[in-house]
Amino acid sequence: MKYADDTRRATAPFLGLLALLLFPGSLWAQFTTGTILGTATDPSGAAVPEAVVTAKNLETGFARNAKTDQAGNFTLVNMPLGNYQVRAEAPGFKTAVSGPFTLVVDQKLRSDFKLDLGAITQVVEVTGVGATLLQTDAPDMNQIVQDKEIRGLPLNGRDFLSLLLLSNGLQDTSNDQGGATTNVTFAVNGMRPEANSVTLDGIEMSTIRESDVDMRPNIDAISEFKVLTSSFSAEYGHTAGGVISIQSKGGTNTYHGSLYEFFRNDALNATNFFTEPDPLNPGAGKFQAPLKLNMFGATLGGHI
Repeated sequence: MKYADDTRRATAPFLGLLALLLFPGSLWAQFTTGTILGTATDPSGAAVPEAVVTAKNLETGFARNAKTDQAGNFTLVNMPLGNYQVRAEAPGFKTAVSGPFTLVVDQKLRSDFKLDLGAITQVVEVTGVGATLLQTDAPDMNQIVQDKEIRGLPLNGRDFLSLLLLSNGLQDTSNDQGGATTNVTFAVNGMRPEANSVTLDGIEMSTIRESDVDMRPNIDAISEFKVLTSSFSAEYGHTAGGVISIQSKGGTNTYHGSLYEFFRNDALNATNFFTEPDPLNPGAGKFQAPLKLNMFGATLGGHI
């Protein structure tokens, strides 16, 4: 009996590692991907079953297709984030192409098609269609902050978590006035900060007890993040407060990079009106504490 117990203990880690290698996508796909769905109809509004709908990522070439059901509906789940062009084909109808659309983290992107009668070799392109203002395919309350806002808005210490306070229902609970801390110090809809969840590419980054986030990626490595404040689905598990789902940048078929320097200097700061004159040099005017902060970095991404 003791030999059997030892054998089970020895093989358990191996089986766990094997499961990670065989089913990596199923472990965190619900956090780091999106869904493309829609309906294909004919000119009269009737459903078009068995139409082939293909979504292609314009940056990486990744493509996936699905067929519409008897009601004309299609769903493409676990799609990597990025810019997509969606194509619908059916015998007796012209091919319809829509996009490009930007699929963001944990989004259900709707792309409906109205197929015109004609040869399948004829292509009808639909461009200039804006994003749907009212999201009817998901009940959660959320806000998505994308790369443009992350890079363009001023951040103290380049801490992207300070952008969370732009979302509805969030309140800063930090007593620290000197800059970023390791704690997620905000409350969502009145809940304790310890009730929040922070994930990076689907991996939990915060401790349940203290809401610490020990690893904060550089903002240049983040493509976007999503803040869910209420009515989110059961896939987020134990969370009673809010969910911050962070997505890191991925490579494309072309190489790209950046080189930057961010600096803060007392020469660029205005003197506080209530500051006392320098006691060691009264003739020099009001005393201003020295400040010299330089932050250098670079990024590089491409095809692997």
